[in-house]
Amino acid sequence: MEGEEVGPVGQQEEKEEEGKDTTAPMDSLAQEGQKQFDLIAKEAQMPVYGNCYLETLQDLKQGCASLDDEVQSRLALSFTNCYLTRFGWTVYPCASEYPLSSCMENLDSRAASVYASMLTNTLAMCHFLQAQAWHRSTSKAVHRLRETSESVTSQLAEAVESAASLRQEMDAQILESRKALKTAFSEFRESTAEQRGLIVDVFDRVAQLQNLIMGEFSWFCSIVFYVVSVVMMMLVTCSSRTQGARLPALATLTFSLMFERFVVNFILTYHDSFDLQETIQCGVWVVRRLAVTVCCLLLLHTAIFFSDPLLAATTKLDELTTAAREMRTLILGDTDLGVSTEMNESFSSNSSDNIIECSGVEESLESLPTDLILPTPKEGCGRYCLRPRPSQPRPSNPILEVENTEMFASTVRHLEALSRRKSLTLRTSLIQGDSGGNNCDDEQSMEQHVH
Repeated sequence: MEGEEVGPVGQQEEKEEEGKDTTAPMDSLAQEGQKQFDLIAKEAQMPVYGNCYLETLQDLKQGCASLDDEVQSRLALSFTNCYLTRFGWTVYPCASEYPLSSCMENLDSRAASVYASMLTNTLAMCHFLQAQAWHRSTSKAVHRLRETSESVTSQLAEAVESAASLRQEMDAQILESRKALKTAFSEFRESTAEQRGLIVDVFDRVAQLQNLIMGEFSWFCSIVFYVVSVVMMMLVTCSSRTQGARLPALATLTFSLMFERFVVNFILTYHDSFDLQETIQCGVWVVRRLAVTVCCLLLLHTAIFFSDPLLAATTKLDELTTAAREMRTLILGDTDLGVSTEMNESFSSNSSDNIIECSGVEESLESLPTDLILPTPKEGCGRYCLRPRPSQPRPSNPILEVENTEMFASTVRHLEALSRRKSLTLRTSLIQGDSGGNNCDDEQSMEQHVH
């Protein structure tokens, strides 16, 4: 029994010795606790009373973790009982289920003095045990930290070595990549220059083809437009009122075509853009609109200021006839006025829409002094009537069979010329006062022409 009890105490002392060797210098309370702990540990080695101290030390180690007044008092009472048991004095056992006050109410002065001393020693021993445990855990943590730092240091050294080798490899790879990039860039630049030349050549050819197509297409459109314009102009100028604008309009269209081709060639030669078609169409249609506007203005001007030459000639002829009749009335009198008057009336009636059954030409011819004209019976000139009339046979007039429309027109023109000369002669005679001989000559020439 004693050998069994001594064995654990010896092991505990060895552990405490190891703890003493590994701990750092402590404070005074911890040192005092260490002294008391050592004394009690020696007492625990006693064969008779050692078990009490050994059990109390075990309770001390367990109770120091959660030390309070209750635990400290019970531990001090346990040490007091062990001390009193050694000297054979009265002990005061106190189980955990009994309150501490009931256990200590019967303490004598000797036990109370020992209890007070043990209470202080218990606090010092707990402080010592906690400091020892803290130092032990600290040393273990420092040891682990040192081992960890050594491991980390070795790993860092290995990482540095691997990083250095990796850096060397990366430098070598970067140099190789740089050389490869230089080679690739030089090849790419050469290929780009070649492709640029090819692209420029292709663009030039495409531009030439585009200019050719655009030129031909614009030619075709111009031909169609101006052919249609000429046809429309010919149709519009078919009337006599607008016929005078035909040549100026055709000249305007010709000039417009020439100027339009000049604009197209200028754009194709000097204008470089992607909207070439739009530019050409814009310029061409500006020229065309100007040409159409000029043609319309020419047509409008010609139509507004148009004068009919046939109407002017007819009016002039009427004026001359009237002048001739007046002059003949003044010169020859009423007897010789028959030819011109009746011819004028016949011409006027035939030019109008009025229909007359008998013409006054025959009466005027009868008044002429000639043997070739046979007398014809006079018939009353009537107008249209709604009732049917029986047709009456007329005696044939030999002068109408001999004279045709051309001869009659020539006679009229000759009479007009005579009337003009007679008017001039009359004016001259009125000025000079000598009109007798000229009048006779004019009458004779007129009679000869009629015959």
